[in-house]
Amino acid sequence: MNSTLLKLVPAAVALVLGAVVLTLALRAGLTAGADDTLRSEPLVVGEVHALTLNEGIVPFRNTTATVSVESEEPVFLGVANPVDVASYLGGVAVEEITEVQVPGELSHRQVPGENEPPAPPGDLDWWAGSQTGTSVAHSFDVDAEPGMVVLLGAEGQPIEDARVTVTVETDGVFGLSLMGVALASLLFGVAAFLALTWWYDRIRLAPRPSAGERRFPRRPAERGAPSRLDRRGRDRSSGAAGVLGGLRNRVAGAGRAVRPGASRRSSGSRRRR
Repeated sequence: MNSTLLKLVPAAVALVLGAVVLTLALRAGLTAGADDTLRSEPLVVGEVHALTLNEGIVPFRNTTATVSVESEEPVFLGVANPVDVASYLGGVAVEEITEVQVPGELSHRQVPGENEPPAPPGDLDWWAGSQTGTSVAHSFDVDAEPGMVVLLGAEGQPIEDARVTVTVETDGVFGLSLMGVALASLLFGVAAFLALTWWYDRIRLAPRPSAGERRFPRRPAERGAPSRLDRRGRDRSSGAAGVLGGLRNRVAGAGRAVRPGASRRSSGSRRRR
């Protein structure tokens, strides 16, 4: 392989690596955003008395997660021991979040039941924390002892059209994405430099005519083309064309051999006669 072509191999490698790094960096930056927060798709909940989420199913470590709820009607959002929640919601129709994908969807299943909660959630004293309103949220440490997050109607009535979202804080993802964009730009620059170097070498190594050849181009005979005349001026071509050419050369040579004085004397003697 030509040595100049070898420079295209690292240029192509740098170009491919730059494209991969740029794709990953942009995806991470757009997902996390400038606030370094990952968000799930909203889950719309309705026609159930309760929604539950175990804090232990959030697939992250060393960070903080938040469960946010938006609803047109007031709702109750609380967290408690899973044993107390199971006792309170026994026989009640419950929507249970079974898997959290951030970013992604919240997988859920419905636990059938016919009973209503035995008491309004606000009348219970075993909640570790609770909020009531149309926009509520609960944040927790994913590495702590997991509790059970419960969403209920403010007065124990069924939930209507509530939107539940889980967000997870990330540390430095957006900054890493910016570093990835910078690295991709560097790789693209290396690829461009190697490609331009290859192009320059390709032009530099191309044969060029000398200055003398450009000003005084050689005639065909000087370039190696064989001459059709021998040393006596005879045409060396074969056939009738060659014979006629040789005769023309002889006549021309004889005319050049006549001296000018002899020609004038012959002309004068012819005039005297």
